Amino acid sequence: MNTVKTNEKVFYIHSGIAVLLLIMMLGFLGCETAFEPLQENNRFHYSMYGFLNTSQEVQWIRVMPVRESLALSDVPIDAKVTLIKNSTGEESELKDSLFVFYSGPDDPFYVRNFKTDFPIEFDEEYTLIAERSDGEKSTVTTYVPPIFEPPVFGYNENTFSGVLEGQVDNRLVVLDVEYFCTIIDKFGNELKKRVEVSQIEREKVFIQDNGEYRVNIGDRKFIADQYLVSSGDVFVDSANIFIGVGGDDWPYIKGLSSEEAALPELANNVENGTGLVLGVASLTMPFKSCRNANDELVPCPPKNVNSKIAGQ
Repeated sequence: MNTVKTNEKVFYIHSGIAVLLLIMMLGFLGCETAFEPLQENNRFHYSMYGFLNTSQEVQWIRVMPVRESLALSDVPIDAKVTLIKNSTGEESELKDSLFVFYSGPDDPFYVRNFKTDFPIEFDEEYTLIAERSDGEKSTVTTYVPPIFEPPVFGYNENTFSGVLEGQVDNRLVVLDVEYFCTIIDKFGNELKKRVEVSQIEREKVFIQDNGEYRVNIGDRKFIADQYLVSSGDVFVDSANIFIGVGGDDWPYIKGLSSEEAALPELANNVENGTGLVLGVASLTMPFKSCRNANDELVPCPPKNVNSKIAGQ
């Protein structure tokens, strides 16, 4: 078991889907103290939150016993967590890591995250099982949608911006840009920063009923505002575009409070437990334009999949 001390995000996921996970987890923290019937109900064994993402080399799933404190104890939990690829029966036992947050010098907050480097593939179904030593278990099955056609990106190197256009058959759940920037602060210092911006959260994604979408990507001023500098003091050294689609089990929680979103009756796909574990079919795209022999814009090969698989 590893122990990690941090006051940053527990584990790296794209910011668009991190919001859903954060709402669910914080809501359940409230439920744990506010809803006594959930504590007394022996039907719920574990809470499980996370994503199975084709773009991630390591998958992280948060697993905690429902009837124990989620925040105050660093005692190891009684749980064996296994991920199964349903089409082949291949499985991987996840490794437990204890993460410690500090909201103050003497105010630790403990969570358990389980990880695996088991490859997540497109168009596959997976089952995650958290089992106690007495045989009681919580399970969740989720589907990772098929791969989709990479988008076309018309990039302007002078403005660090561009227009992204594509089409998806499944629900678009993440469209983020990861920037690696040099920022000149007010003292003239060069700051090297990684900044990830969700285009969905910024309401910059325009999508039609047939799945065609268009995004005007240009986050230089947005980044500058975060660091209290001018746009001219932000230089994009490199960047990646993350695009992900989800299956039918992705919930619609817009407009719900965090407590409502965490109720098992409203947003939950865990059997004999609570939470959400969801599949994400995603592509990691380079932040540049690609053209064919006729100088026409064409999709660039994704960074995270074989070019033939991606339809190139």
